[in-house]
Amino acid sequence: MSFQAISYLAILTIATVISILLALYTWKHRQTSGAKPFSLMMLALFGWSLTYLIQIISQDLASQAFWNKATYFGIVTTPILWFLFSLEYTERKNWITRTRLIGLFIVPIITILVIWTNDAHHWFWASDGKLVQEGDILLRSAENGLWFWGHTLYSYLFILAGTVMVVRALLHWPLQYRGQMIWILLAVFAPWIFNVIQIFKLLPIVIDLTPFAFTITGVGMAFALFRHQLLDLAPIAREVIIEGMQDGIIVLDPSDRIVETNKAVYHILNIPENQTLIGKKLTEAIIQWPKLVKHSEKTTKTEKEIALGTGAVQSWVGLTSLPLQDKKNNDVGRLIIIRDITSRKKAEEQVRKLSRAIESSPTSIIITGVDGNIQYVNPKFTQVTGYTIDETIGKNPNILKTDQTPINTHGDLWKTISEGREWSGEFCNRKKNGELFWELASISPIHDEDGAITHYVAVKEDITERKRAQDALFISYGQALEASRAKSQLLARVSHELRTPLGGILGYAELLRDGDLGEIKEEQKDAVKSILQSAEHLTKMVNELLDEAQIQANTTILKEKTYSPATLLEQATSGLKIMAEKKGLGFVTSIDPNLPKKLYGDEHRLRQILINLIGNAIKFTRKGEVRVRLEFQAPKYWVLQVTDTGMGIPNEAQSSIFEPFQQAQNGITSENRGIGLGLSITKQLVELMGGRIMLESQIGQGSSFRILLPIKLPPQEM
Repeated sequence: MSFQAISYLAILTIATVISILLALYTWKHRQTSGAKPFSLMMLALFGWSLTYLIQIISQDLASQAFWNKATYFGIVTTPILWFLFSLEYTERKNWITRTRLIGLFIVPIITILVIWTNDAHHWFWASDGKLVQEGDILLRSAENGLWFWGHTLYSYLFILAGTVMVVRALLHWPLQYRGQMIWILLAVFAPWIFNVIQIFKLLPIVIDLTPFAFTITGVGMAFALFRHQLLDLAPIAREVIIEGMQDGIIVLDPSDRIVETNKAVYHILNIPENQTLIGKKLTEAIIQWPKLVKHSEKTTKTEKEIALGTGAVQSWVGLTSLPLQDKKNNDVGRLIIIRDITSRKKAEEQVRKLSRAIESSPTSIIITGVDGNIQYVNPKFTQVTGYTIDETIGKNPNILKTDQTPINTHGDLWKTISEGREWSGEFCNRKKNGELFWELASISPIHDEDGAITHYVAVKEDITERKRAQDALFISYGQALEASRAKSQLLARVSHELRTPLGGILGYAELLRDGDLGEIKEEQKDAVKSILQSAEHLTKMVNELLDEAQIQANTTILKEKTYSPATLLEQATSGLKIMAEKKGLGFVTSIDPNLPKKLYGDEHRLRQILINLIGNAIKFTRKGEVRVRLEFQAPKYWVLQVTDTGMGIPNEAQSSIFEPFQQAQNGITSENRGIGLGLSITKQLVELMGGRIMLESQIGQGSSFRILLPIKLPPQEM
């Protein structure tokens, strides 16, 4: 056998062995991306090479025809398996579904059936073939049929698709993968070259060189596999990792030209995505950021935080510039990492503001761990307590505790904040010098992102002076209350003691006036009249004092009964009308026809209110008129209104005339005697009835008192 024949057989044998070894090795690592279809492809190549080797060894046409058909089990499946390997290796595995996988193998299966039944139809080979001598080697040669060309086109489509995917991926690999790239490109294009030569008979060679081409493929893949870890770490994952990074990556060559970058650079530096950076000088690519360029040009390792822009659109980036070196420590470029730190910078500024606010806070702020020990106090705390920061850090707030705080306060505090709720309350604590002081505290838990309590923060206000003021106010209030009770008791006692002698004075004065004790002279009648007027005035004052004392002591009881508003108005105004006419004043009364004919209430007190208001109106009006009106104010109220054309009440006096012993200071007041209880009693009686009194007055135009009362109907009419 010639050297040429031995060489062919040796190469084919080597290809067969390499194929099966690669198939077995990669099958052990089939969990790696692309390993399973690669292993099956090597197994198909093994079958192709082995059957082709047996075909060459066979010396008769029948044996060669049989083994020639057998080679197609590997031939028809290899392109499909190459396509599947390319899909997985380029991260397109999701395209592979059960339905599509079955569809891919339909044509190869039909092709196998057509080949093994070719004697019946000659679709694949137009003739039975013949043996052709190639040196010392005999090979079967047959004219290709129509189905052969269909199978070839189908196979080429999938080989082409897989090749395009791999080549496109290889072109995106960085420089450090260039060695792996060259070997894989050799492995990918070798079968194409040799198969095209074989099918289109571009060289006068009968032997099918495609298995030999796949030997090169196997060697290339093997070298990439063992030397460059083809399947252990697919460089295609680099694109996923680099492009998925939030940090911007720029790789520069020794001349500062950009050879690699990612999308994050465009986003962080606000560069339009349609602008190409690769191939440009760094100074040209990011010319709008001179600070960034300046610090990126340094050949040593550089880390810098740089502000980009100003005002509201200002952003911050963290720049890291690293020299890139080869195995001989020669500089081959630089790696620039750009990180957007705008959010961090803003957060740091917020922390600084918060820190300044806490440090200058007028309240004490304490932060403790979950064990209660102090981890932070602000200057106000040290100012209030007298303890220094070093004396408090690591200690428990119990160093301030006294027995003046109720026992259950601390228990309630810990129960509340341990449950994740806020607690508020007061403490009586002790300063370093032993002085007691009061604090109003609000204590809240601090949670981490999982909701677990990590710290407690307490905000405390020194309320010692406020507590002292409250204590003083409480004492003063008690004293005032006691004085008021004593005053009311005194008024009631004095008024009661005065009523008996006053009754005697009035009785004897009336007897003298009526002549029951004998005739008196004319000049004596004027004296008796003065005695009667003074006694009546004094009696009125005593009654007002008694009413005031009862109201203050909360002993006034309303005696409610059914009454007629019309009768009430008539009885209250009968005597006062004469008094008004004697002063030359007009006196007008009216009643709303819609007002119920019967109401329920204390008629005596209502008459007292009306007489007091009408009497005041007549007393303080020199000319004009006095009007009295009862109105219905639907649906639940009625109104007693007394209006006069007197001098009016000054604005500054309107809020005080309803207080006990207060009178408006004007020219008329001095001419009329009184102790300033009438309006006070009126107001308190109105409020006791569930109503309110309102005043409108203007100097020189008069006053109007309106009393708004709830309508109460007699029980039988409700």
